[in-house]
Amino acid sequence: MAEQKEIRVIVIDHETSTVEERMIVPSLDTYYDIIGCRCIDVVRRSVRGYNVDVICDDEALLREEEPVPAMSTLDHSDIIFGKVIICDVDNEGREIGLDDEKFHAVMYAIGSAVIRVPDQHGKEIWKTVPVVIMD
Repeated sequence: MAEQKEIRVIVIDHETSTVEERMIVPSLDTYYDIIGCRCIDVVRRSVRGYNVDVICDDEALLREEEPVPAMSTLDHSDIIFGKVIICDVDNEGREIGLDDEKFHAVMYAIGSAVIRVPDQHGKEIWKTVPVVIMD
């Protein structure tokens, strides 16, 4: 069996409020490790007119006390919560890396949301988190 090639993805981490370009080997173990979950979902969404695949924690709303959005439409009719991996997919359904055009489209669609979260002492504080605006 041929060794899998690394692909270019974007990781949105709501816990650290970071957006990261990464090269990863696409596999379930890699997705579980990056997202920190036990059950993933892969959904296709449009960002600035480009279709991308979003790999996310299928149980984010069940596990998180205060779910944080990673992606949202402007009217909030479609929201994806938790840490996500954004990539592309080929015609056979295999994850592939983002080309420059799609990578930049996603990066330009990143805005911020200000949310209230508890600090380490339980006091509510305001935190800015990155959010990808979907079409």
